[in-house]
Parts: sequence; structure tokens; C-alpha cells
Amino acid sequence: MKLLSILSIAPILFILGQVQSANAACTTQYGGLSPDSTILNGSIPNTPSNGVYWPNPNPPAKITGYSLVDCSLDVPSFSALKTSWFYAGYDGSNIDVRTSKNIAGRTYYKIKQSSDAFADEYGYITFRIQDTGSGPGPLEINPNGNNIFNKVSNQSSTQGINILDLKIFFDRAPTTAINISNLRLGALFLTLERSGKPTVTQGQYARVSFNYAPPPRPTCDVTSQNVKLATITTNALKNTGDEAALTRFTVTATCPMQAAGQMLEAKMQDNTEISNNGLILTNSNKVSNVGLKIYDQLNNKPIQFNQYFDYGRFDTAVSTRVLKNFYVKYYKTNANPTVAGPVNGQATISVVYK
Repeated sequence: MKLLSILSIAPILFILGQVQSANAACTTQYGGLSPDSTILNGSIPNTPSNGVYWPNPNPPAKITGYSLVDCSLDVPSFSALKTSWFYAGYDGSNIDVRTSKNIAGRTYYKIKQSSDAFADEYGYITFRIQDTGSGPGPLEINPNGNNIFNKVSNQSSTQGINILDLKIFFDRAPTTAINISNLRLGALFLTLERSGKPTVTQGQYARVSFNYAPPPRPTCDVTSQNVKLATITTNALKNTGDEAALTRFTVTATCPMQAAGQMLEAKMQDNTEISNNGLILTNSNKVSNVGLKIYDQLNNKPIQFNQYFDYGRFDTAVSTRVLKNFYVKYYKTNANPTVAGPVNGQATISVVYK
């Protein structure tokens, strides 16, 4: 039985943009904020920066949606006084403008009531806004709302928005996938006033979606080895479930100093049958009707494949290596006669720290 080390790195997928209408009085255009406009692949590092965990790479510096609110069919352009504003704290937004953290001179606001519980507990977000035309900007998020135009004449009867410098972080490293669907950044409003005619007002939420894979779990290097099994007779394995010939072996993991003092976990995988989630390591010589069963020597419990189990603590005061003892036995897999011949099994063990 051969034991090998393995390192697995998971990617992260961002999907940015989608602005939808909250009402139907005026038409809406999605512009550059359509769901398919920007897709980024990246990763979340294992180590924090400024005490938090940042996706890498960042979203685009600017995401543009032209004429997100378009009232030109109801009100001809340049014929009304235009007022528009963006309110991140509007009712129904997933941004809690009352809870924030300041990092490197920027204010990040708590994510709330999103589609992902981890993001709600540990996620923060910030961005700037800007008119897509000649209006003001870039503007930092104002908890009381950002005024873009205030009763300005000779303007179009549409309102677009640029989302600038959008950043998100988590103050804890995620361990499972994060799916934030249609996160409401706030509401964009447009009001048009004309003398002697009804005032037209339209608003819609600005949304953004993220799909994150967790950061790769930090690993230790595991020394490959061959474990030589004892030779036995077929009479030692007569009935289903019979075990015979205990052979001990030790796995050695060498861990980086950043893992000092941390608990370690390990996982074994059956190389012959990757999807094997059971307790019996597959024998490549299946006609023998014999498999292999691996035990944790510390508690004498069998190892379940594709499931993490405790490996021990990394104590640098002792060594940079962490050793764990196991033993393996032959195992009778079925009621068919035991057939003499070679028994070969191969497993992969990965050791990670929490």
C-alpha cells in the first residue's frame, strides 16, 4: 500500500452586475451591468491582509450601466427639473449602513439578509458611485443617501450609474463555498418635475452577485512510502468481514511554521476508486475477494475514505514534523472463496491545518 501527498487548490468565481427595476412606470436598461458582462476567476488567500480576507483579483474598477432608469417616453429630455439620488440604506437593501469598519481610509458596510449566511455574519462591502454623464462623482457611500442631481434643468430624462472601486472582504476565512445572489447595493431614484404636469418618479435596486469558492486549505508535505504486507494463507480469510495480519506504519507530515500550534486534519482517498466513501481500501486484484482496512492506531477506529479525521497538533517545540501511527489488515469483502494472489492497494493522504 502506497501513501502519497496531495495538494488541491480551489478557484473563486465572481459574477458582477445586475440592475433591475423596482417599479414599471419608466423603462429600464441594464447596460454594462448585465449578469454576463463581467466574470472573474481568482482566489482568496489563506493569510489575511489588514486582518481580513480579500478576494483576488478585485472586481473591475468601474462597472457602468447607462440609462438604468429611462423616463424619456413619459418626459422628453431637457424639459424638466431633474433630481436623482442613490441610497445604499434604502429599505430592502442588503447593506447595513449603521454597521461599518474602516480599513486603509475606506469605510466598509456590513452585508445583511443576503442569500448567504456566512456573508451576512462576516462580509463587508464598499464602493463609490458616479453619474455616467456630466454629473458629480465619484461619491463615497453616504449613509443618508447620495444626491446626484438636485432640480437641475437641461438634463436628460434618464439616469445611469457607475459602480466604482467595489471591494468586498470577510473578517474570517470561509471554509465552504459562498454564494451571494442578487445582493442589493441600494436603490437608484429619478424624479422629473414639470410646471403644471404630474411629477414622475422611478426607482430600482442596484444588484451584484458573487460566487466564491473557499480558499485552499493550507497543507503539510507528506512523505511517500510503501507498506509491505505480511503473507498469509487463504484459510485466514474464510468469512465475510474476517480480518487478518496486522501491519503497522507511520505517516510523517512536515508542516510550515505558520501552522505552529494548530490542529491538523487528514483525509485518505482510495486511488483505485476515487468515489469510495467506505472503510475498505480497494484491492487492484479484485478476483481475490480481499480488500484492506486501515485503522487509526490512537483510537483503533477504521479510517473512512474521503472524510477528514484528527491528525494531531503541530508543536514546533518538538519538531517541524508530525507523525501519526496507523495499522492495516487484510479484509474479506464477500462470501465468495478467497483466491490466492497479490493484494495491492493505493491510497492518498492529505494533511491540512485548520
